[in-house]
Amino acid sequence: MAEVYKSSFGQYRRQRRGGRRGVAQWLLLLLDIFVGLLLVLFSALTAVSILCQYIPPAELGAWSIVSLAAPIIYIVDLAVFFYWIVRLRWWLVLVAAPAVVVGLYYMPLYYRIDLMRRYATHYDDRDFVRLATYNICGNRTEQLGDYLQRCNPDILCLQEVRPVANLAWEQVRKRYNVTSSCDTLLTNEIASRYPLLRSGTIDSLNRRRVVWADVKVGMDTLRVINLHLNSTTISDDDTNYIEHHEYMGGNSLHKASLKEIVRKLASNNVRRSVQADAVARFVAESPYRVVVCGDLNDVPMSYTYRTILDAGLEDAFNVGGSGYSYTFNRYFNLLRIDHVFCSEGVAAVSYEVDNSAKYSDHYPVFVRVKLK
Repeated sequence: MAEVYKSSFGQYRRQRRGGRRGVAQWLLLLLDIFVGLLLVLFSALTAVSILCQYIPPAELGAWSIVSLAAPIIYIVDLAVFFYWIVRLRWWLVLVAAPAVVVGLYYMPLYYRIDLMRRYATHYDDRDFVRLATYNICGNRTEQLGDYLQRCNPDILCLQEVRPVANLAWEQVRKRYNVTSSCDTLLTNEIASRYPLLRSGTIDSLNRRRVVWADVKVGMDTLRVINLHLNSTTISDDDTNYIEHHEYMGGNSLHKASLKEIVRKLASNNVRRSVQADAVARFVAESPYRVVVCGDLNDVPMSYTYRTILDAGLEDAFNVGGSGYSYTFNRYFNLLRIDHVFCSEGVAAVSYEVDNSAKYSDHYPVFVRVKLK
């Protein structure tokens, strides 16, 4: 940083040409100092966002929530990098470069460029299993039932299902073999056009968090695991507080609100990490090929996501997705927290999020898979 001050101030002294020019140089000096501070801060945040994937949240504490802002952190890293290029400060370009290079490795988790993708591709769905995952947030209206009938996936994984009967939902259920009828609580369901051989839950997680089913697909058996991991417990008031930038206020009430939101996020990161460990063990013990899907309530650069992925799975978005994908319609449409993972021998062919479906605060994810 001392070199930034010295260089900028020296340039100011050499190029001083009257009062107006002097003001411009002082402003440039202040801008250099500001961007230099951003370089230090966001390089550190980049390092923390990477560590969030591998260090349990119980050890990281509040720092574990940094992963939520990973795309924004990388955008700032890029802006700082190009600023120093324009300013011809090559040693600072070198200092900023590691964060940019690391970001090139991790950003495909959020934004995928597929130059070979054919957007008009027609799929013969007789060759694939079309799977959908959707957190419907207790919504079982006629409109949502009609929507699901139109979508007509082969395997439908729903989270937060509520026991409400109507004609549209009865028509949906008649088309599928369903893991169980709903009880009085919000729960998960797997509905399949294929026969269900058996189903159950992971011993340490109740039906509100996970349900699995062994599905007979032709001569093969596919284990489908439908997840809804611990919520962030962020209320609508908390969401409005963040989206309307109320945390910018300087009074003690705003500070207390922000502190409480951070506490909620961090504590629920810990709960999800324990659940993710249990899911990873269950996947590793499966006698069949596996598809894991559902609402993880966590982003790609998180311990929860990484733990499940490292159980020998592949993110369907990384294979069949394109562009920036988000599955949650709050927080400025930045979050992809609903995921589909496939084990070896299950190839994801396409990945789509229907952002026109407004029946929940989540969007449905549709994936075509082929059993190799």
